[in-house]
Amino acid sequence: MKQNDKDPFAGMRAVRPPRDLAGRVLSVATGAAAELRVSIWDRLWHSTPLRVSWVVAVVLLVLAHMTLGRAPGSRGSPEALAGIDELEEVFRLPAIEISPRAESIALGGNRRKNRRIDS
Repeated sequence: MKQNDKDPFAGMRAVRPPRDLAGRVLSVATGAAAELRVSIWDRLWHSTPLRVSWVVAVVLLVLAHMTLGRAPGSRGSPEALAGIDELEEVFRLPAIEISPRAESIALGGNRRKNRRIDS
């Protein structure tokens, strides 16, 4: 018998990676880590001038609302209140009228039973 007949995997052996593979992979990974691109959202989040300008804008809006808003004690102009009454009329729903018979049927009260009329 030949040696190949005994062990079908005799000709196969594990392939070893090249010796410099680890060095090449590490150098490419180091270069890629150095080239990481920062997204626009990260730049905006970490930008101190942008944060300061946002705080200034919010403070200005609050101050403008407090100084330019309605006079103390006023509840709005009559014209604005008239519009609210109009909306109330449009969206006011009429009460639903339910007949006593429908209410008793809905609540499971006495129902008329189908009677068989014999002739």
